[in-house]
Amino acid sequence: MVRNAFYILIVLFGFAIYGQGQEKIDVTLLDWKCNPLEQTDEFVIVKKKELKSFTACEKKEINLRKKSIIGFSGSVSGCQDPTFEVVVIKNDEEKNYQIDIIVTQYGMCKKLIMYNKVAAVDKFKRGYSVEFETQVKRSEE
Repeated sequence: MVRNAFYILIVLFGFAIYGQGQEKIDVTLLDWKCNPLEQTDEFVIVKKKELKSFTACEKKEINLRKKSIIGFSGSVSGCQDPTFEVVVIKNDEEKNYQIDIIVTQYGMCKKLIMYNKVAAVDKFKRGYSVEFETQVKRSEE
């Protein structure tokens, strides 16, 4: 019993150390109408100059002093439009942002559904790298 409690404490301590320096960032999907993205499947916009030159979407007003913009595109098969979950983790120790995109497709239809999504996040820090990872999963419904 004491041995099990000791192992549990070690595991909890390991999780506490691993999680230090990481922070989940709020994400707001924007309702911008976008054409297929021009050059890349993923992008980050942090400056007004970058936003002005970005022509793939009908842009709406956004304060780039407080927010950064991320975007991603792709395609899935299915019977209805996919849903999206976007999680952004800031890691101060590694000086990076990890953007995890989970795309859920519905049904076994062979219909090809293209998507282009744009989201606003709290302003990215200078000097931090950004990594995207996309996972597609099939809904059980």
